[in-house]
This record gives sequence, C-alpha cells and structure tokens, in this order.
Amino acid sequence: MGRQNSLDLRSNAFGTVNGAFTAPSGGLTGRMSLRGDNLDGSASFNVEEYKRPKFETTFKPMEGAYRLNETVTVRGEAKNYAGSVVDGAQLRYRVVRQARFPYWGWSYFRKPMPWSSQSMEITSGETTTKADGSFEIQFQALPDREIPVKDQPVFDYTIYADVTDISGETRSGEQTLSIGYVALEVNLGMENANHLFLMQNIGLSTTNLAGQPQVAMGEIKVQRLKSPDQLYAQRYWEKPDQWLLKESEFKLDFPDFAWQQEDEPDTWAAEGKAQTIPFNTKDQKTVDLSGTYMHFTTIDVAESDRGGITVHAFAVWKNRVYLRSPKQLNVPWTNKDLDIKFETFRDKMEPGQAEEWRLRISGPQKERVAAEMVAAMYDASLDQFLPHSWQRIAFPSHYAQVRWQSSGVFGQSSANMYNDKPSGYEYLPDRVFQSLNWFDFPLYGGRYFGNTAMYRSKAMPDEAVMMMDGAPSPAPQMEEMVVAAADSMVSDEPGAQTEDTENENVQKPAAPPSSIRTNLNETVFFFPELQTDADGSVVVKFKMNEALTRWKFLAFAHTADLQNALAEKEVVTQKDLMVMVNAPRFLRAGDVMEFAAKVSNLTDAPLSGTATLSLLDAVTLQPLETQFSLNNADRVLQFTAPALQSAPLRWTIRVPEDFSGAITWQVFADTKSVRDGEESTIPVVTNRMLVTESMPITVRGNQTKTFVFEDIKKQNSSTLVSHRYTLEFTSNPAWYVVQSLPYLMEYPHECSEQIFSRFYANTLASSVTQKMPNIRKVYDRWKGTDAMKSNLSKNQDLKYALLEETPWVFDAQSEELQRQNIALLFDLNRMADERERALSALSERQNSSGGWSWFPGGPDQTGTSLNTFFRDLVIWTNSAPCRRRATLVLAI
Repeated sequence: MGRQNSLDLRSNAFGTVNGAFTAPSGGLTGRMSLRGDNLDGSASFNVEEYKRPKFETTFKPMEGAYRLNETVTVRGEAKNYAGSVVDGAQLRYRVVRQARFPYWGWSYFRKPMPWSSQSMEITSGETTTKADGSFEIQFQALPDREIPVKDQPVFDYTIYADVTDISGETRSGEQTLSIGYVALEVNLGMENANHLFLMQNIGLSTTNLAGQPQVAMGEIKVQRLKSPDQLYAQRYWEKPDQWLLKESEFKLDFPDFAWQQEDEPDTWAAEGKAQTIPFNTKDQKTVDLSGTYMHFTTIDVAESDRGGITVHAFAVWKNRVYLRSPKQLNVPWTNKDLDIKFETFRDKMEPGQAEEWRLRISGPQKERVAAEMVAAMYDASLDQFLPHSWQRIAFPSHYAQVRWQSSGVFGQSSANMYNDKPSGYEYLPDRVFQSLNWFDFPLYGGRYFGNTAMYRSKAMPDEAVMMMDGAPSPAPQMEEMVVAAADSMVSDEPGAQTEDTENENVQKPAAPPSSIRTNLNETVFFFPELQTDADGSVVVKFKMNEALTRWKFLAFAHTADLQNALAEKEVVTQKDLMVMVNAPRFLRAGDVMEFAAKVSNLTDAPLSGTATLSLLDAVTLQPLETQFSLNNADRVLQFTAPALQSAPLRWTIRVPEDFSGAITWQVFADTKSVRDGEESTIPVVTNRMLVTESMPITVRGNQTKTFVFEDIKKQNSSTLVSHRYTLEFTSNPAWYVVQSLPYLMEYPHECSEQIFSRFYANTLASSVTQKMPNIRKVYDRWKGTDAMKSNLSKNQDLKYALLEETPWVFDAQSEELQRQNIALLFDLNRMADERERALSALSERQNSSGGWSWFPGGPDQTGTSLNTFFRDLVIWTNSAPCRRRATLVLAI
C-alpha cells in the first residue's frame, strides 16, 4: 500500500517516543508496519475487517498412553470469554490421519523412506456440548497397514471440531495426537554427555507421544566396552570397501591407522558385567551414575562476559587436529532484570467499573528504581485472529566459530565472532585484524579472503506488535447533501412531511434502561508513559469497558539504562445475568433473518424473565420495530436459564426494501433480581443502484416552458422505486458549484485521485467564501445552529461503510439539516487544515518523473496523473527536485 502517514516525535528521558494515528479506512487490508527513519526496527500490525468472537473451543492435553487399534477419547470444552460455559451447542468433528517416521536415519547419505502415506479421514460425526460446556470425541486409532511395523511409523491424528452455540455463532478448534506401535517415549538428558566420565546425574523423563508426562518404571543398563590398546590416527581419505593387504602387512606400513573397523565403537566387544540402574519417573527426575570419575575445567566469568562464552577444545597429534564440538556457556543478563509485582489486582470486574491497580517495580536486588512503564489492555478474543504479545529488550548473545585447515600447511584458516540479535541482521562496519591473539600458543593465522576477520553485529529487540489507542478522531466529515438554492427550493419527496408537521408528530423514543451496555470498544486503555513514584510504584487508573469478555493486560517497564521486565494478566468482565448478542456485521435491504442472542446465567439458581429487542434509527433514534415487521408482542420473549447455563433468544425481522442507513439495536433482559442489556449500531446496505436523471432548465422573464423527463416517463421497470424529486431554482450559478463539493469532500479512500479531489473541493469552497461576502455572512449565521448529533455521525467506520455501499444515504432530510452541514463544510479553519494536509500528501507522493501512482509505492499511472493535471492543477517539474510543486488556478 505504501506510505500512509508520518509523525515527528521526540524521545523523552527514558528514550521512548509515542504517538497516535488513524488506521486507513480504505484501500487494501492486511499487514502494515510502523518504521522509524534512520532507525533499525519496526512494529507490525494488521488492519482487517472482522467480528469479535464471543467464545472459544479448546482441547485438553491427552492423558495416558494409547496404542494403535485402541479407542481414543479426546476431551475439550467450549467456553465464553466472559467465563460462562457454552452448553447445548452443536459439535461437528472429523479425524484425519497422517503417517510420519521420526526414527528414520537423518545422516547425509541416508536412504529415502520406502513408504509414503497420504492423509486420510478416518471418522466424522456430530454431538453436543454438556451442561458444563465440555465434550468428548472418540475414535479408533486405525494405522496404515501398508506400512511395516519394523519401520516404526508414528501416526498423527488431527481432530477438527466446529462448535455452534445456541445463538448461531461458530468457533473451531483442533488438536493433533501422535500414536504409534510404541506408546511411550523415554528422554535421557545426554545431549552433552556422550562419554561416560561426563555422566554423573543425567535427566530422565517419560512421556506419551503427545509430549505429556506419563509415569513409568524401568531399568537403564550401562555397558562398558573394551577399547583398543592404541590410539588411531584420523584418515585423510575414506576407508576402502576391499582390503587387499593382510593386517600384518598393513600394520607394518601404517602402524598408526586402523586396518578395518578397529576405531569404530560399534565394533568393540563388551567388557565386564553391565550395570543396571532402576528408575521410576513418578518421583525421579534424574539418574545417578556412580562409580565414574569427572573432569572439570574452571573458567572465571567476568562482568564483561555477559552474553555467553564459547569454549573450544582441540588436540594436535601426528600433525592432525582433533576437535570437540564448541561448548556454549550461557552468561545471562541478570543485571538487566526488573521485577513487576502487583500489589492490588482484580481478575473479575463488573462492566463499566472504575478501577485502580498499584504495581511496584524493583531492580535485580529488589532495590527501588526510577522506571517508565507502558500499559495496555485489549479484548483477548482478538488473539484468535492474530496472537499478540510484547517482547523484552534483547541483549547480545556472543558465540564464536573457529575453522581449521588440516591439509597442506597446518594452521587456523578463519575465525568469526558474532554478537547475535534475535531477528534480522544489520551489520556494523567490519573490524579486520591481521592476526589473532592465541595467547602464546604456537599457531599463526592464515589468510581468509586476504585477512582473518572478526564480524560484529549490533543487537536489536524482536519485532514487536504495538497497540495504539486513543488516536485522535478524524477531521469532521460531512454527509452528502442536496444544497438549497439561494432564492428558493421546492422538494417533493415520497413520504416527505413539512418541518413543522414532523416536529409535531415525532414520537420521542423511550429512554433505554440504565443497565444497557453501550461502550463495547475493544481497547480499554493505552498508557505509554507511566512513571514510578518515590516508592517505585505505578498506579493504573481506568474505567472498564462494558463488553462481556476476557481482557488481556500487558505491562512493560524499563529504566534509562535498559533494565526491563514484562508482565501479563487476564481480566474477565461478567455479570450474574449476561446478554450476549450474535448480531451481523451489516444488514441488507430486503433481508429476512433471525436476530439471535442468548442470556447466560452465572448464578446457582435458575433465572426466569423477559428479553426485549428494540430497533432505532441510528440518526434520529426513532423506533423502527414496526417498519421491520416486529410488533410489540413479538419484541418481548420469555426465557428460563438453568443454573450456570444459557437460554436462546431469537427474533424474526424483515428489513424494508426501501430502507437505507443504519439501525441501533438494543437487547435487554430483565428478571426479578438481575438485569442486563447491550446496544450497538450496524449499517443497512442495499442491492439497488441509484440512477439520477437531471435536466438543465433555463427560463427567461415572462416566458413559459414545459419540460418532460422522457427517460423516467418511459420507464416500465417493476422494481423501480422513486427516491427523490428535486427542483432547484437560482439566479446565481455559483450555487451549482457549491452543490458538487460535498460529494468530492466525502471521498473516503486514500488514493492519490481522491486526495486531490478533497484538496480541490476545499480550495474551491475557500475561494467561494472569500470572493462572495454575502454568502459568507449566511454561513456565519448558520454556524450558530447545532450540527446533527447521533450515533451515526460519531461512528466514522460505520459512516464510511454506508458511504461505500449506499452513497446517497447522507442526503439531507430537511433544509435545516442542510444549513447545519453546509456551515460546517465551509468552516475556514477546517478548510485550511484539510487543504494543507491534502497538498502535503500529494507533494510527498509525486514521483521524480512528476507523475503520481494510484497508491504510494506503485508505478506512475497515466490516468491518475492526467486527472490531477487537468483539474486546473499546473505542475512544474524538471530534472532537479521540484521547488514549486503546484499552482492552483481558479476562476469563479
């Protein structure tokens, strides 16, 4: 998509910056990132269209050890994020099998696996969740019998489960179980102990093939092998497959080399009796191999060694180098660890509750520190789409590599030292050394590409996903309108009433119950600069949102010298009685649908009561139930929710064919003891296309003419519905210019063409107000009226959705609203700001060729560039950077 926006920020005393931005409302969705100029690092986030989940489907870890051909029972549960269970939900499942060979050899010259197995669905079915939200799935672990048992295949069984709750919402989960002919795995901690003298206490654990602990008893046998009486030199060449010399002849000429397999431990004979060591993993985590001797090398670790030490061990014998794998010793950055302690914290809250948490931050020695903390809390259900977390500051980890040359002139060929960072690489300038300090060891560095080099790269933290909240509201946007003529305007709209009649007959909506929840925002807070007080404490004050869900709290604290810590907590907002609505993201004109919800009972006793659905016009807040075929009797449903369970709610509504705009829905449940409700707004889009026919009418004084709209007159469509008839009369043609401006101003996308259209409209409106003082006086009088205030006008995302699907939905409904909107449109301060931002965006997007692409980062587009050129915008370009980007030519 290219560059969308930029901020100029200045770091504070703790080296941090923070800002706010508005995510793009148009164009492509997907992965986006924040990047700092001249900085290494970025923060990524996704811009998507989605509907928040209300519950999740999870599986429990597999317990016990299963064998092939046995019946396997898998357990899981469906649970609402608010803590209530999803009972009585429909569950569809299927089980798919796939074979693999974990014990197959992985040497460089390994033979290919002789068997292949395609995935196969072995069972499927349906069931329901129990009263506690749990479910069980059983299947027989059938193997692929075409694969021989001797090849020790392991079969992965993936269970897919789709749970649909009583409100109609579906959430999926899956789990993979591994089952083989061997049901148990024994893991010995011998990765770094391949010689007996290094083994004294080795780790021991037994698990099933799913990796879950499984108690087992058994024995470990340790057998000593008889090693050769001499050391054999390492060959420069491979062993032959045919031996032409007898052993005595070979030893005479090559006394230091093995004749056949004498140097291979697999061929050595057993010596003595094997040592048997019993184990029981119920209470045993290690195995003690006594009677052995240990060899230690002591290394002094200094403060400068943090990040790790690499130990290289080698021996030289008969002009050959014998190496051991490098040993990496971890020296952690414990001096950079902070501790975050929650002194007050509640993990269950009421929606809308005011809360205050106190956290104490201390240093590695529990000392008080001056630290800054960033804290955020968001709806944890969003992690179903994209898991989110913050990362600690990553410090360098040091490791080294040494390569030796053992042919030709014996010596060291190269050596590299690295400071590794967790993700990505950006190398600092190389430091080149002519020789390395080998501490008087008689080796001299050879040449590697001319020099022996040591490379160093700086460490940067992992790419983090930041949460941005509290972004400033976008600049006021104006709805589409029909502008009244200066002299007169007559509107004949089907169903239209005069202003006075409307005011007299309008029925004011009843006030919603006090327990209706309306703040359903996904982010509770984002506090980027919380600082410790004299006691090292941080206080987080906030008012909880009103959505019923589980919230994820993140806190990251750091000092000026980068000591840091990370903390995560989860909070649940719930009530004894909870209304959970499964509303669609939008409605379409003509839809007949069931508006679904459920009430969840978290008490230990059954609850009975009534649930009511209200539908309101999002602009005027007038009732719409009758228009949506929902009479008063059908609005109210009786329900009974058993203890710790839920009851379904369903209303059948019919969206009128001629309705366009948005509706605000309210669902309220009431019992004798507890009550709850929820409110939100959704758009109503249409399948229709607005077709407009216009005709210019010119009439001289004392003249009479008849005009006929022939195309409308001849129209015989059975689906045609008249939307509006408007006659405008004016003696000043400038009004026609004014009428076109709202359409240009409301372009919602960030492509170059629409940015210029907004710039053009603002500039033209500014010229009108400056060159026509009388019109400007009218605007000043209109500015004293209240602008249209409604849920719709406050919700920019909803407004953009309606603009894209039903662009005529914002046509002014009365002359008074037209005047209010036109006054806002021609606000001089707003016009100047919009014009400056649009011109700045166009200036940044202009390519060196002088043209524009559709979106930043793309090639020049002839249509976009010509559209910009020929709208009275003259562009001056030459080979040098443009000194004068644009000159606007206006003639009014």
